[in-house]
Amino acid sequence: MNPFTFRELELKYGDFIFLIDEKGEGFSDMYEGEYDNSTETFKFNNSSKGITETIYIENLQHLELIK
Repeated sequence: MNPFTFRELELKYGDFIFLIDEKGEGFSDMYEGEYDNSTETFKFNNSSKGITETIYIENLQHLELIK
């Protein structure tokens, strides 16, 4: 995913998102914020794994805000 496209979403802490990672696996859960523009990463609460993960934006196949 293009980092510019990510920034256009204007996600806020607690937003519910759906993403597809580089392996094609889909996850939906809470955006934890902590966007880092130097590494193009953000934190994602992956409750299916029970952890908060660092997500590399350029590795994502898809990301959307669930309203």
